[in-house]
Amino acid sequence: MKRRLFILFLIAIASAAQQSYAQALISTSLSDSSEAGLDKINTAKWKYHKGDNTAWAKPDYNDAIWDSVKTRLDFDNLPKDYFENIGWFRLSINIDTALINKPLAFSLSHNGASEIYLNAKLIKHFGKVCANDSCEKRIDPQNEPFAVSFTKCKNNVIAVRYSNTKAQTYYEKYDANAVGFHFEISSINDAITNYSSARQITLYVCLPFFGFFIALCILHLLIFLFYRKQPANLHYSIFTFILCLTFGISALAETSHFPDFTIKLNYYFLYCPPILFLSLLTMIYTLFNFKYSLYFKICIGLVLLFLILNSFHFKFLLEVRAVVISVLIIIMCADCGYRVVQAIKKKKDGAWIIASGVMIFLCLMGIFYGIALLNNGVHITGLNFIGILFILIAVLIILSIPLSMSIYLARDFAQTNKNLSVQLEQVQVLSKQTIEQEKEKQYILSNQNAMLEQQVSERTDEVVKQKVEVDKAYQTLHEKNKEVMDSIHYAKRIQRSLLPTENYIAKQLNKLIKNN
Repeated sequence: MKRRLFILFLIAIASAAQQSYAQALISTSLSDSSEAGLDKINTAKWKYHKGDNTAWAKPDYNDAIWDSVKTRLDFDNLPKDYFENIGWFRLSINIDTALINKPLAFSLSHNGASEIYLNAKLIKHFGKVCANDSCEKRIDPQNEPFAVSFTKCKNNVIAVRYSNTKAQTYYEKYDANAVGFHFEISSINDAITNYSSARQITLYVCLPFFGFFIALCILHLLIFLFYRKQPANLHYSIFTFILCLTFGISALAETSHFPDFTIKLNYYFLYCPPILFLSLLTMIYTLFNFKYSLYFKICIGLVLLFLILNSFHFKFLLEVRAVVISVLIIIMCADCGYRVVQAIKKKKDGAWIIASGVMIFLCLMGIFYGIALLNNGVHITGLNFIGILFILIAVLIILSIPLSMSIYLARDFAQTNKNLSVQLEQVQVLSKQTIEQEKEKQYILSNQNAMLEQQVSERTDEVVKQKVEVDKAYQTLHEKNKEVMDSIHYAKRIQRSLLPTENYIAKQLNKLIKNN
């Protein structure tokens, strides 16, 4: 039984030319030799007729004029009105007598709704079949097996009533060109084993990588938030976030039973690869301090143009979308390689780490793509040497660039921490020296203050002494001045006592005048 697994879209770069972009076909079917005659059942010769008539489930109905088709109808190669909302598929088979009344397994997968009849008896339905969208319920059984037993050998008729009212709309809008179903008959044990193994492979591949890349995304986002001087961490967190989205979407698409959701998810998933490689290119520019060139700006413009046009569901773009995405990725990968080579030539620190990741990616991609071309796809039939080798190559392709980027950023972060530690030690030494110098300065200043205080005290004492002496001199001078003044006053009194009075002198003068 074949299962479609979403592998990382890095592998899809090479397979885009085969219109299997972002996916690789990995077959997990096992040959069944436990039931004799089971391999002889031919399930390829189906008959198809559009429309709806319950009589078409009867074994004796003549379907000779019906078209011989595969159960998967391809709108690209069919007339527009070949399938109109509902139709019937019939398969007439003969089985070995050893399989009579023994439990076998039918398994289907489709994007619509179905009713399965065996010899006119309804044995299983998935969803609700209806020609109108209002009453239809679309379910994808994802090849989940169910038990069936044949009661006769000759002319067993399997009839499938199938509807998909959104088929034409989804074909025109989301490029979902597959209508119909995938059908297999196998032993019940093998069917259950293959079904569980296919789901386990999907989950075992997708979920560990999802957890790994989401952890890297959160880690580098936190590093950027706490240390914004290195924006490359932000670009790398975007890069790893899109990688984790790849595996998360893959797991959802391969396990979801809701085809409407899966078709839209697969369509909008194609936004991720261009953004992924653009974030990778931006990170390389940031890491090695390259100026944003005209080439880089053209890449941004082309990616934005693709995202805008893809949002409007233009028919011309749907037809060449895989090629456009491949060209965009090749253009950005070429610039990535060129910038890495330039970084190595300029002896940029750590450029060889990223170059190693890129070279490993390109070499392993070439090997993987060569194997896929030679073998018409990659087929893993078990965990043998070839299967394990293919898985290891795929894992190395997935991890080569992310691991090289993580090693580079971790090394850069470690060197930054080391430089910061050295600078911290230097700061501590300088701080110690500054503290010692400050202490010495304070000591000198304190001594100078003491000396100044002593000098001031001494000068103050001298001034006080001088003031006392001046006071004493002033007092002495005052006393001498008093003594002089007292002597003068005493002499004045003596003089006054010896000299006649003014009246007497006046009288004498008057007498003289009269006598003359």
